[in-house]
Amino acid sequence: AVLPDDYNTFMEQTEVYENALILGGLLDEAFEKGKDVTTEFAVYENTSSTLAEIQSAIDSVTDKLIEALISGATKDNPIDLTRFYITNPSYENNDNEGWNGNTPGFNASNDYQNAELFYTNYTCYQQLTNLPDGYYEVRLQGFYRAGLPAEALTHKQGGENAYMHSELYATTGGVVTSTKLQSIFTGAPTQALGIEAEINLGNWWVPDGMVAAKAYFDAGYYRDNSVVVHVTNGKLIIGLTKSTTIYRDWTMF
Repeated sequence: AVLPDDYNTFMEQTEVYENALILGGLLDEAFEKGKDVTTEFAVYENTSSTLAEIQSAIDSVTDKLIEALISGATKDNPIDLTRFYITNPSYENNDNEGWNGNTPGFNASNDYQNAELFYTNYTCYQQLTNLPDGYYEVRLQGFYRAGLPAEALTHKQGGENAYMHSELYATTGGVVTSTKLQSIFTGAPTQALGIEAEINLGNWWVPDGMVAAKAYFDAGYYRDNSVVVHVTNGKLIIGLTKSTTIYRDWTMF
């Protein structure tokens, strides 16, 4: 048995340690870029620093790194700021940390690090703040299957645009920018990848489950989902939404 006070102390010390590791990594990067982080390094070296002091140092170093990165950003030389602003962008721990709205399904037992929404309407989103003003491209790897496999193929062969109900969206300053999530057929290979749970539909081979979806994602398929927005107030909401459901339709991302 552990006394409550001892347990709480242990948890606090663990959180301090985990945040100190984060700070250490950021400091290494800042040193490489020639940034002055003397004050923050002093917090890192002080074994008596509190969690609040360490988190404040993390924020300070992060701001300096972002400033260095965006100073060279142009349309032809965009800078990836995902790790600074989006919590849990790739479902690394197979959970929904950072995201709001409907919770997708995961396959944590196999550590696939992807998510699905099956036969349901949904809105999944995250609110980002303190973004530097500028143009942002929000990208997502994923696809939508409009119903059961055979039905989805029928839609594809007859012109599926009207059946593409899942959307990637971004909202800033009251303006919503969205695009339909690409079809499971878009860019799909015409020959099998040779992995578990892929199926042949017409001229295409496509995934039919999380196992195959991971393999297709790892192979680089279904990356063509993006919207561009102009942020002027530091705020951005990003997410996926669907308000119409087809029997057994499937969103994978």
